[in-house]
Amino acid sequence: MCPSFLLRLRCCRIGPTGVGSLVAQEGSRSLKRGFGLNIMVVGEMGCGKTTLMNTLFRSKVARRQGDPSPDTITSSTTEIHTVTHVLKEKGVRLRLSITDTQGFGDQIDNTLCFKPIVEFLLQQHASYLKQETSVERPPIIPDTRVHALLYFIMPTGHGLKPLDVALMKQVHHLVNLIPIIAKADGLTMSEREAFKARVRHDCPAYFSVLCTTRVAV
Repeated sequence: MCPSFLLRLRCCRIGPTGVGSLVAQEGSRSLKRGFGLNIMVVGEMGCGKTTLMNTLFRSKVARRQGDPSPDTITSSTTEIHTVTHVLKEKGVRLRLSITDTQGFGDQIDNTLCFKPIVEFLLQQHASYLKQETSVERPPIIPDTRVHALLYFIMPTGHGLKPLDVALMKQVHHLVNLIPIIAKADGLTMSEREAFKARVRHDCPAYFSVLCTTRVAV
């Protein structure tokens, strides 16, 4: 290359290329498109799943299951129900999907009550992967994968039950698992800290991989 051309190239003033505005452009594009949050709540009946969701988002976003009547025929398996809402706050739009697991832990034999939950999580992953790897992929792929699973642990005072261990072993590698002590407001501070410490101690003991578990209350 000619040295005179390089000299002229150094002397000329190059204006902005627009790289510095990429963050602002991506932010405005995300605000227009909105955000999505998929939450699954798992726990026994009466553990406060609906109350927590409605309190967390300051709106009635979760359906209250209620007590079944004597004539109601309860299902022998865990039923998966998803409710979707669109929340707006200060110009930000959030597409919130809450998946409830009715019937979990409410049967006499709860050996395989977590199986529908695992199948649902795997199905959502497989559906998203199929759309992402297809030849005619849509510009925006609807993300129905569960982003977080809130598991409500009943405060029995004796640590994790066999059902708790079985569920967390099956789903901890499929979704972000957040254990929550149900109805912790009914415990004293000492009882709550003792039960939380017991759960933290039990989690590494039951899992093959040593993990640091943060338990919400």
